[in-house]
Amino acid sequence: PTASGAFTFDYKIPDKSSAIGKYEIIIDTEFVKVSIPFNVTAKPIVVETPQEVSAPRTTEKFNRIPDSIIPIIVASKTQDDSQLLPRVLTGSLFTPTRGDEAFVNIKITSEDGMCIIGPDAECLVSESTRVPGAIYKVVEIDGINYNVRYSGPDVRLEKFTILPEDSGATIPESNWNVEIIKDDQPTRFYYKITHIVSE
Repeated sequence: PTASGAFTFDYKIPDKSSAIGKYEIIIDTEFVKVSIPFNVTAKPIVVETPQEVSAPRTTEKFNRIPDSIIPIIVASKTQDDSQLLPRVLTGSLFTPTRGDEAFVNIKITSEDGMCIIGPDAECLVSESTRVPGAIYKVVEIDGINYNVRYSGPDVRLEKFTILPEDSGATIPESNWNVEIIKDDQPTRFYYKITHIVSE
């Protein structure tokens, strides 16, 4: 033992099948006796499983748009001889002046004029989609079910995500319309479209 009373003892458990079983360490000192049991088991066999390769993807970003009306064209594109299909549409609206967020809102409509996200009662999503047990609301747009995630209104950074509910589906080519409902308040709108390689 050291001056402080600490000590070590090394015991190597043999690397063979006869060493498998129950063991017990007993420490017997002047002031206490301690018993620590443990088990030695066979070394597990590690099976290498191939990693799932996610589909290649690319993202188009459009930043700091001050306009009140923003058309969004969702379309396929070609890159390196591969066809890329739109999978996710995300966006955010930033209101820099504190207090203006109560008077600034985002409204997103589909090509046929259906209100998807907005403050009006007829909009499919008008409040935050974050509820106990869920972060998306499933809505039907032009016959397709979409997962819509929305931060809710009256926040300085209003955010949304729209993607097909089916994990293998993509967004059909279409035109979306974003309206920033405001007076003369300064705002900045950001959006991006994520494409995946067509299989």
